[in-house]
Amino acid sequence: MADNVEDIEEVEFNEIQLPRAKVLLADDNADMREYVRKLLCTQYEVIAVADGEAALAYARKHLPDIVLSDVMMPKLDGFGLLTQLRSNERTSCIPIVLLSARAGEESRVEGLLSGADDYLIKPFSVRELLARVKATLETSRLRQEAANSRIEVEAVKLRATILERVTDAFYGLDREWRFAYINSRCEEYLGKNRSQLLGKVIWEEFEMVKGSAFEEQYYKAMREQVAVYFEVLSPFSNRWVEVFAYPSIDGLSVNFRDITERKELEARREALLESEQLARAQAEQYCFLMLLNLPLKAERYKSCVPR
Repeated sequence: MADNVEDIEEVEFNEIQLPRAKVLLADDNADMREYVRKLLCTQYEVIAVADGEAALAYARKHLPDIVLSDVMMPKLDGFGLLTQLRSNERTSCIPIVLLSARAGEESRVEGLLSGADDYLIKPFSVRELLARVKATLETSRLRQEAANSRIEVEAVKLRATILERVTDAFYGLDREWRFAYINSRCEEYLGKNRSQLLGKVIWEEFEMVKGSAFEEQYYKAMREQVAVYFEVLSPFSNRWVEVFAYPSIDGLSVNFRDITERKELEARREALLESEQLARAQAEQYCFLMLLNLPLKAERYKSCVPR
């Protein structure tokens, strides 16, 4: 873990006093479980259990605000816990973050497509853990508000304030694909301020996204009313981003973050693996050729021995 708990600057909402969220943590590794619990308990109420079955029993009875689950666990693993929680109407909306030592895009996409809200790869830094938990809780809160057909004025103000503090870029589109909300991080990313974009149709304002993964996935989300996740080399910045899009009766909520560094690390890891595999193949070929030449060398040796 890269950071120390003492070095973390706690982010406080001075204007908004939110109750402590209840975090359910499931990990069969006692040391890891205690470490993560200590990191989170300064800001959240943390319930730590040793396996998926215990986590499922607690979640069904007490409904935590978020579940952090290791993928590899006895009795019931992280994916099994995820399936059980999503299949129960009472627990289906609980946000779930999977923790795993399995790196790479394939594992991450597998977790997200299985219904997880986020996928955190071990080892992770303290700052990354706290940021991901906070962002997942805030995104879940926003989805609950969006599902409510009558949002009071104070709820709208709270939503806008939280969105401005979310570290990810975020924007909302109405059913006509017009920008309905944009936070400050998104303004930086798009290179335009909200006064230039609000009420504008995304496909008309940014023609480069027409025919891209953005258009394909956004239409799928609205057509099928399912959340979508995808990674793409963004035409806005020529950098890699991961995109989460959540449909509702009012439109589409989108948040995304830059993952260029992670993609570069994965590319270097793949290149190193290919290099190792090539070196191993060459070594095996050399050994094979040496073995083929042994009988020939033996015959030559016999022919040189005086009789």
